[in-house]
Amino acid sequence: MGLILLIDTLRSQLNDSKINRELIQIQQFENTFYELLNLHNRNIEAIEFYDVFGYQKKGKLFFDSKKEELYNTFNASFSLSKNKRNAVSNFELIYNMHEEIFSTYFKTLYQLYKLIDKEDIPNKYKVKYSKILRAQLSNSELFFIRYNALSEIGDESIPYLNKYNYLKHLSNFELLEFKKWWIKLDKFEKNGLGHIFKDLKYLLKNIIDDRNTDTLEKIFKQSKYKIIIKSKEKFELEIKIIINNNINPQGKFLIDGLDKFSVKEIEILFKYVVREYLIYSNFNRFNVRRQLDIRSSINGNEITIQIEQFLKKRINFYNKSFT
Repeated sequence: MGLILLIDTLRSQLNDSKINRELIQIQQFENTFYELLNLHNRNIEAIEFYDVFGYQKKGKLFFDSKKEELYNTFNASFSLSKNKRNAVSNFELIYNMHEEIFSTYFKTLYQLYKLIDKEDIPNKYKVKYSKILRAQLSNSELFFIRYNALSEIGDESIPYLNKYNYLKHLSNFELLEFKKWWIKLDKFEKNGLGHIFKDLKYLLKNIIDDRNTDTLEKIFKQSKYKIIIKSKEKFELEIKIIINNNINPQGKFLIDGLDKFSVKEIEILFKYVVREYLIYSNFNRFNVRRQLDIRSSINGNEITIQIEQFLKKRINFYNKSFT
């Protein structure tokens, strides 16, 4: 009995020791994380610049101001690939004009990504602190983080952006590539379509994840617009957008922006949004562009977008272990 009690005591002490080591390690990580995060925030607060009117501005307003400059000067077409190339090129120009600010910002942010990912702590803490970091980022910062990763300057950040879903809250309609559409909209319509496309994204996620569901649909604007998604073995998807112009309900709706587009413009827009979600938003890492066929057609007021994975592999576009 004495031997059994001794063994039990030693086992308990080992477990306590392991827990204590883990707590110390987590505390050390937290100290380093918050020190680096505070340094990052102090660097942002120290930014000083002059806007186009010659007024001195500080801090995160820098990112808002430079995004507005890109918005105003970007020439968009109906070619998503051409828009993307030009958007990255325009970003690189503005990066070079303010290299000291951007370089310091992205280097410190990269060290935060790396610290979270490489530290030997339980995954739940990696999730917790990556979400804390993500919550610090404004829409304008997310905008520049994306284009930095698309350029050669910041491609090392891509694995972290994908793994921890840092760009989750970046709307399609924040992107330069979609200017050809959102330039026609007022602020309410632009933000509204941003929310609609997030709904489309969640529908795609749900139908890919749920093995027992082959069809999902959502109705907008009292049935004026209907989106139906069908899945075949998870490597083929079909999206239908059905427009009923006989229905014109009164009031404001998030999807109102579509009313300003022709059926052909809506077809191109949805096709590009799907391509953005499945390929470009994850930097071509979850689905390979040349292995994914995305085609579309119009029949009256019904738009069909078909997606097929040539190798018959499951279509995916996000890290399931992190949301």
